[in-house]
Amino acid sequence: MDQEINESSIYGSSRAIDYMSVVRDVLRNWLVIVLISLSVALAAGAFTIMRYSPSYTSSVTLVVQSNSRSAVFNGSVTARTVSTNFSALLESDIMKKAVARDLGLNRFSGSTSASVVKDTNLIQLSVTAGSSKLAFQELSSILRCYPEYSSEAIGNVILQTLEAPTVPTKPNKALNFTTPMI
Repeated sequence: MDQEINESSIYGSSRAIDYMSVVRDVLRNWLVIVLISLSVALAAGAFTIMRYSPSYTSSVTLVVQSNSRSAVFNGSVTARTVSTNFSALLESDIMKKAVARDLGLNRFSGSTSASVVKDTNLIQLSVTAGSSKLAFQELSSILRCYPEYSSEAIGNVILQTLEAPTVPTKPNKALNFTTPMI
């Protein structure tokens, strides 16, 4: 005598959800739900703070000028060529070691970029580092050290500072808890 036990006899013939029972369970456990939600929010905030590392960028604009009075000077073409060569010089180990030595550091820790301002003879030079002071110091050191190494890299041109670099006051990307963490 096998007696079949089927689903409808265990759970009843109706598969409807008892919404009142769900509401009662939620109301009965509201404190647990709130505490779990707060714990998740605190853990997410702590994770964000631990992974956040600010970066600061110090920039300077340089004017590319010909060093020779007899040379025909095409500003934007020369600036583009100089920018390409200057970027290569900035990325070279020789320049990074010279800057580190000038600042008394073990190594150059920032990242550099040089780009041409479109259709001009201006170059925008930037250094990004982990602190505002270090970004400014490394950029200033580059401006002091590059003439020693630039004759082969950038040729017969002079780079004049249009505006002196400043110490950045704000990080490039501020810590923001209002954006979703997706």
